[in-house]
Amino acid sequence: MTLIDSKSTEEIHHRPMRRISRRSLLTAAMLTLTGCASSGAGERNEVVLWYEDGLAIAPVLPDLVKRYNATRPKRIVVAQPQPQLSFKLLVVIGAHDAPNIVLYPQGRAAPLAIRGAMLGLEGFARRDNVGEHLFPSNLWQGGIAHNSLWGLPVATDAHVLICNQHLFSAAKVQPQPFWSSTLFDEACTKLVQKDSQGYLTQTGAILQGVPFEIWLWQLGTDILTSNGKGIGFSGPASQAALSWLMHNEQMNGGAQEIGRLVSKTTLTEGINGVFTHGKLGMLPGTFSDYYRMRNLPSGAAVPLSLAALPVLSGGKPSTLLESIYAFIPQASAHPYPEDSWQFIKWLATDSRAQTTIASAGAIPALTAAQQQPPLASDPAAQLMLKVIASGRYLQEYSAAMEIAGGLNNDVDQALAGAISPQRALANAISQGQQVLRQNARLSASSHG
Repeated sequence: MTLIDSKSTEEIHHRPMRRISRRSLLTAAMLTLTGCASSGAGERNEVVLWYEDGLAIAPVLPDLVKRYNATRPKRIVVAQPQPQLSFKLLVVIGAHDAPNIVLYPQGRAAPLAIRGAMLGLEGFARRDNVGEHLFPSNLWQGGIAHNSLWGLPVATDAHVLICNQHLFSAAKVQPQPFWSSTLFDEACTKLVQKDSQGYLTQTGAILQGVPFEIWLWQLGTDILTSNGKGIGFSGPASQAALSWLMHNEQMNGGAQEIGRLVSKTTLTEGINGVFTHGKLGMLPGTFSDYYRMRNLPSGAAVPLSLAALPVLSGGKPSTLLESIYAFIPQASAHPYPEDSWQFIKWLATDSRAQTTIASAGAIPALTAAQQQPPLASDPAAQLMLKVIASGRYLQEYSAAMEIAGGLNNDVDQALAGAISPQRALANAISQGQQVLRQNARLSASSHG
């Protein structure tokens, strides 16, 4: 295992928390005043675990914790689901009353890691020989920020397409595991149907739920420049990606008609209802989405398969990784770093625990668990593992997520016809530059 930071475990335990941005502290203060904060570790002599109740692995976590506690650790783990973890976590970290362990999607945990809100795990990992050899490389690297290991991967997902086999068969189309944009467009053309008045009655694909940065990455560009100081999507690749995406929406009936189709056919059933009613050929999702939809009650489910996102002409395969990481906040009121690490290590590296996680519909992070049944015999899981190998995380810059959010919002407006694609990209670039200037001023004042 290679880790650049060579601090000892003892030094890591007593490393002070780095400064959090003023915006984060202000938000935390406001939420605290409105009573949103709740105690993390409290006064109990136990390890408190917080996790989002919407995680794919949430249904099996209570059983996993029970099995771990049966091994008679020095301190037992108490799992507490949190329906609004994004808000609560910021508050308790600001109030130095965080839980001992948090399970959180990497995309939302990374900004906290970049600000130094997590305990460094290098010393523990080196001591116990927990390293990159146990996990796929990109999953291990996803838990490192500024050359510091902040979390261990537990499970992972990536954006793919869930395909309705009924519609493919009826249209005499053979779904491809890996699409070129040309073959994908041809399949959509055959799947789209309209009535005698020209209204959309069946569509090929709805791609508005795919983060736009995926298409940027395929064409070799990014949210920020490599040094994090400039906008990375100001070149022709952005225009090419958005033009293709708008063409795809129009080919499938246009954003307005797609919205009409979905609203008419799903009613209160949510997006899964699109497949229930058999009106949509392909929908962006993850392996856990696919797993849940595949296991709908008999009579509601339709035959499904998975496919990778289409690769834009001239691009390379890429998707967005959304992995679940376990980490230890720096700001626990009653820190138990050794006990917390022992549970995190067990959850991430025990083959039986990882196999249980797979039973919840998530791809386990541990390489050994990925080679065990039922994953080894599941074609959809094998395709997802290939997709994950080319998956991407957001850049390690505090501004990247905020700027990406603004970009995706502007792209959605262009897809809805509210603004032109040129205006959408110009707005995103201007807003991104403003965020970079603001962050530079905050950084300068914090070091002044």
